[in-house]
Amino acid sequence: MLTINLAIVIPFLMAILIPILYRRFTKLHIGWLVLAVPVIIFIMLVRLIPFVAEGHTYSHTYNWIPSLDINFTTYLDGLSMIFGLLITGVGSLVILYSIFYLSAKESLQHFYCYLLLFMGAMLGVVFSDNLMVLYAFWELTSVSSFLLIAFWHHRKASRAGAQKAMLITVTGGVSMLVGFIMLHMMTGSYSVHEIIRNVSQFTDHQLFVPAMILILFGAFTKSAQFPFHIWLPDAMEAPTPVSAYLHSATMVKAGIYLVARLTPIFGGDAIWFWLVTVAGLVTLFWGSFNAVKQTDLKALLAFSTVSQLGLIMSLFGMGSVAFKLGYSDSTIIYTQATFAALFHLVNHSTFKGALFMMVGIVDHELGTRDVRRLGGLMSLMPLTFTVAVIGSLSMAGMPPFNGFLSKEMFFAAAIHMRELDIFSISSIGILFPVVAWVASIFTFVYCMIIIFKTFFGKPYEKSEGKLIHEAPIGMLVSPIILCVFVVGIFIFPNVLGQYILKPAMASIYPGFAPAEVLTPKIHAWHGINTELLMTIGVVIVGVMLYRKLKTWKPVYRLFPYSFSFNELFRHLLDGLESGSNKVTTSYMTGSLRKYVLYIYLFFIVAVGGYFLFSGGFAYSSANDAPVEIYELMLIIVMLLAGISMLFAKSRLTATLLNGVIGFGVSIFFVIFRAPDLALTQLIVESVTTVLFLLCFSFLPEWKREDSSRSVKISNAVVAGAVGALVVVMSFAVMYYDEFDSISSYFENAYELAGGANIVNTILGDFRGFDTMLEVVVLFIAGLGVYTLIKLKARKEDTDNEN
Repeated sequence: MLTINLAIVIPFLMAILIPILYRRFTKLHIGWLVLAVPVIIFIMLVRLIPFVAEGHTYSHTYNWIPSLDINFTTYLDGLSMIFGLLITGVGSLVILYSIFYLSAKESLQHFYCYLLLFMGAMLGVVFSDNLMVLYAFWELTSVSSFLLIAFWHHRKASRAGAQKAMLITVTGGVSMLVGFIMLHMMTGSYSVHEIIRNVSQFTDHQLFVPAMILILFGAFTKSAQFPFHIWLPDAMEAPTPVSAYLHSATMVKAGIYLVARLTPIFGGDAIWFWLVTVAGLVTLFWGSFNAVKQTDLKALLAFSTVSQLGLIMSLFGMGSVAFKLGYSDSTIIYTQATFAALFHLVNHSTFKGALFMMVGIVDHELGTRDVRRLGGLMSLMPLTFTVAVIGSLSMAGMPPFNGFLSKEMFFAAAIHMRELDIFSISSIGILFPVVAWVASIFTFVYCMIIIFKTFFGKPYEKSEGKLIHEAPIGMLVSPIILCVFVVGIFIFPNVLGQYILKPAMASIYPGFAPAEVLTPKIHAWHGINTELLMTIGVVIVGVMLYRKLKTWKPVYRLFPYSFSFNELFRHLLDGLESGSNKVTTSYMTGSLRKYVLYIYLFFIVAVGGYFLFSGGFAYSSANDAPVEIYELMLIIVMLLAGISMLFAKSRLTATLLNGVIGFGVSIFFVIFRAPDLALTQLIVESVTTVLFLLCFSFLPEWKREDSSRSVKISNAVVAGAVGALVVVMSFAVMYYDEFDSISSYFENAYELAGGANIVNTILGDFRGFDTMLEVVVLFIAGLGVYTLIKLKARKEDTDNEN
């Protein structure tokens, strides 16, 4: 459908136009022009909500590389609709927020260009049906997020955070690519929906499990699942609008989307269930546990994001049980875990986006995010305080906010896991609700830290006579709108359920059951049940732990930083850098002889090893043409010239002997009736001989190399082996029949390449294409040199967010 294609293309087009528009509209903040992009796309998607809710899907295909089954196919259904609305809806609010947040001194044209690139890439991920196209957009999100995280590139911490995020997510992306290729090898298709339709035909394939694990590795790294979560806290060095967008609503949800999209393929396998569920639960606990000890509000929110992503991931794992059990009235309760995951996915984007913006406001107005220096802001910043209370209590799962509804569903799903009797769960089923409950307690504690440490207690001490006041209304509009959604979803949850979540459930469980059956009615009050008692327990224990925070917080000393995953990652990078340096210095010695020796040895091992072990060599002289006496004499002359060159005492003599060999080759071309090649060889040999003589006349006298006997013997052995191997290859070419003949290309040269001479068409087509790529490489290198020359180093500014 054209609408979906435009949704992907428009951000990229606007990103290209920003440098031009930024110069033309100097009096208008460029952010207002950029804001129109997500707003327009959001409206386009909203218009399609009623049709998607009725079960309609929209697909469109542009043929790209049909011979490799790679086409630009877009697909809009309930699942991609949720993510499309979050990407553009939250994106609109983030851009509005950034207009008032970022200083006019910032490089705004670069910031918005990177942001639009990321937005377009994320839309490409969720709307792509072809796995290869999805992967291309997936990696583009990593590149654009790298640029956004490193926006303040003069800061060491920003560069380090961007590098860590790039390395981890791109490594996972390459793993995911291998998994996609394995899927294609199994199914013969890159189309996600075609693979889903035929999933039953290849679940027993030997590549099924390896492909699953590799794809999950990519999803886990992108969505910051344990132990790959370490990149997300460091990415908080990005400007707050970036954190609010990438790390609450979009980039970290890409892995969640991939798991949800591929659940119909892998969901019935026990390995998928255990990997997704356990990784989610461990991430949930570890993120919430570490969030409590943070003193930087953004770092606290980063770990809370890790925790909430783990919660959503674990719910998708629990919901995959339904594929193993099949559809029945008793298994519908497991599909409700997936419903809770989708519900919390939306809820998390609303309250976490608001909280990130709240922290940005506090930092913008006070110049610090350190909770040890904050306090007493409730009366000074009442609207910001209101945003903090609504967002924090929703994240803690308290009524009357949307987080309460999805948290109750999470508890219910964890309790149902205890009763499951497949996948060997019965023996450890009790751990599911226990881990969920304990992690929720820590979630409640760090939410109390946000509220009470920042806005209650001793008033914040003013520094440098700066008057503390409420943020400008422009910065408050976006978080207030998100808070309205937090409360509104709690009051009218079934509007979201029927129009947004129901079609998404149909996408994840195609043909499983009617969407109405899969979509439960959402109620704020279910009576006094186990889930409610768990919530009450969270509040009671959470309050007790918060009040005794100073008493038990030293327990974190049992987890020293030197043994953390961050330190492990640093040691790994240092080890790789040190090892690669040692390897490089061991062979990069500056000796031209050694460099040539490496090339020849590789040639001998690779080509000679192939002939030795494959049995591909074959030769027969039965059909060879007779060798004439003049041909034999020419060969002898060339051999004598080549051997004599080894004993030449001057460059002039060596050059002339080299010319004898070259001119001898051109004579052979004449004998073999190839006048065009002979002419080319004569011209090249004449020019190179003249150039050699011209250059050598300016060089010092050629001194005889004083090499040891062992070096001379090794040189002779390698040279002889290479010469013999070339002769063997020459003989083998005439009788080698391991590959299909390409004679059809000769016969149809004019039709295929537009020329009757096959040599000319090869030169025109392939060599011309190769030259074009070489020119592109030179252009990029030149651009880099120009940038380094023109780029002036900026002094580090410690107050970029003001």
